[in-house]
Amino acid sequence: MLYVKYLSYLGWLFIYLIGRSLRLRVLGMERVRAIMQEGKPVIWALWHGRHFILVDRFRNVTFKSRKKMCVMASRSRDGELLAGVLSRFGYTTVRASSSKGATTGFLQLISMIEQGYDTVIAVDGPRGPREQVKSGVILLAQKTGTAIIPLTASAKRFKQLSSWDKYLIPYPFTQAVTVIGNPLTIPREANHDQLDFYRCQLEQELNLITQEADAYFK
Repeated sequence: MLYVKYLSYLGWLFIYLIGRSLRLRVLGMERVRAIMQEGKPVIWALWHGRHFILVDRFRNVTFKSRKKMCVMASRSRDGELLAGVLSRFGYTTVRASSSKGATTGFLQLISMIEQGYDTVIAVDGPRGPREQVKSGVILLAQKTGTAIIPLTASAKRFKQLSSWDKYLIPYPFTQAVTVIGNPLTIPREANHDQLDFYRCQLEQELNLITQEADAYFK
């Protein structure tokens, strides 16, 4: 609809202008350098409330060569707006959620990975609980043999919204940091208990690097 197109443009412009004004530093590249050199698709895992800095600024600073990137967006009205914003940044979107089209979305993500796309997933989305990893990303990594790379961001000066995800919006021209965590590979033969262990491991790593990012400017 027309209003979604208009709002998605405003959302893109807002993120673009603030993002390009940030003084960004990237930590943890040494953890993923070998995987990046392989050139294989990866799954980027992040918290829902931390993707503002990552949408454009981080990608352009760090992975200019990784043009094929796919993001899952929910089928809600908010998801439609998000998909419109992301498409303007050059992302391909898969529309699905835990309650609507989950199986179809999962199969689409597998297909995108097989086509060479990196996949970006807010692992506590679309409605939380906040900073709790859901099992979908673990199953996707197991099915495809794709490495999961935890990723987060923070800023020296920012506004944190009162939404369920405590969404973080950096102030213009402030310093920002992104932190890359240790990659995680899920064995194809892992059983249910082992999969839950890896889910907890990813959650722990995301919490650890988020604490590192938040403490960077203190």
